[in-house]
Amino acid sequence: MTCLRALLIDLSGTLHVSDTATPGAAAAIRRLREAGIAIRYVSNTSKESKKSLLDKMKRMDLDVREEELFTSLSAVRSLVDARNLNPLYLLSPSSLSDFPPPSPSSPYSAVIVGLAPDRLSYTNGLNDAFRLLAGEEGPGKGKVQLIATHRATYVGAGDGKLSLGPGPFITALVEASGVKAEVVGKPTRAFFELALRSLEKDGITSKDWSSVGMVRLHSILSPISSRHRHRHRHRPPNPSSLGSRLPPTLGVDPLLPQIGDDWKQDTGLIARELGLRRYLVRTGKYREGDETRLAKEEGEGEGEVGPEWCGKNFEEAVEDVLR
Repeated sequence: MTCLRALLIDLSGTLHVSDTATPGAAAAIRRLREAGIAIRYVSNTSKESKKSLLDKMKRMDLDVREEELFTSLSAVRSLVDARNLNPLYLLSPSSLSDFPPPSPSSPYSAVIVGLAPDRLSYTNGLNDAFRLLAGEEGPGKGKVQLIATHRATYVGAGDGKLSLGPGPFITALVEASGVKAEVVGKPTRAFFELALRSLEKDGITSKDWSSVGMVRLHSILSPISSRHRHRHRHRPPNPSSLGSRLPPTLGVDPLLPQIGDDWKQDTGLIARELGLRRYLVRTGKYREGDETRLAKEEGEGEGEVGPEWCGKNFEEAVEDVLR
């Protein structure tokens, strides 16, 4: 990976699981910095404020810097400011500290949904949100926006098991109200491009995006056979199958890695369209066969594609990136 100039790295499930750093993660970050590789952290974390998240990274000795951190929460906050919204927040108490309080003297103009277990129940959030979106209360039907930090159907929990994400609750609101949800975080193209465009500060423009990679990790649950791992580690996708969906200056480049543990949110089609070489790691949300599921989802009409690399964890992915 001698031409690599920057790397996009996921946090939860990649650098850490709950309050514990993944093996070798801190040292791997130091190696990237010593190699002169620009880093951007891209996270769908919507349960913690930016300050809380940075404090957690510091306690785990993970070198995550505020100017390098892009979260779905910060992207939603930018929308709130740009559109002058007065939202009903279905967010955790920690996340709320990143947002202005709603104005009691003005009608709600948006419903914002993140991962907030205490706010995603019928009597404490969901029905209030439905009534606003459906026009039963508030300014009227069609006048309240539904904004989601992300739409993951499940998330990794601290006990190593999966738990429900905000996705099913957002789907329920969409189905019941008829209002389309605007998803802001991964895997949307705009969110990835927000982080990529910030690399201009490091002298990396859109013409150079094929020298950028992304990292995300998955839980280490069961080994993939050496034959299966080899097939995914080194097989490049077929750029011609993307056709006009790729920007004219971009292409899927084997020197462009992206690492993540969520086969849809981190290493799905949008990452491929942006030319990112996709690294799928077996920490966090990963479950056996995820790389095959991705390959089958992408393979309609063109043969299986899937991630270009699948391995143990972030440390191993960085080892491959720097090779």
